[in-house]
Amino acid sequence: MKPKVYLETSILGCLTAWIARDLVSASNQAVTREWWATREDIDLYGSAIVIDESGRGDPEASRHRLELISDIPQLEINDAARMLGKKLVRELSLPSKASADALHISLAASHGMNYLLT
Repeated sequence: MKPKVYLETSILGCLTAWIARDLVSASNQAVTREWWATREDIDLYGSAIVIDESGRGDPEASRHRLELISDIPQLEINDAARMLGKKLVRELSLPSKASADALHISLAASHGMNYLLT
């Protein structure tokens, strides 16, 4: 059985961004691109949040990010995920701008993903 992996938007950014000038970021991009080319051993999942975030910014980069996830199943943003996301923000005293990130985490948890890639 393949591991189920929730793909958060930052991975797509690494895949589609221009190669960074600093070595650490460029290395992260290279590793992400190598991983992407060999991802057949896992089942990837996304969500409407990933689609929304991927659609922002530069139109060409946005189109490329959306193409990458066009065939990836999308997890439902259900009540359990919403409630857990709100609880994470509240209990961890996160700023309100972290709500989307908390929802990414709660989606992965509430849908039984084995991993969350960020």
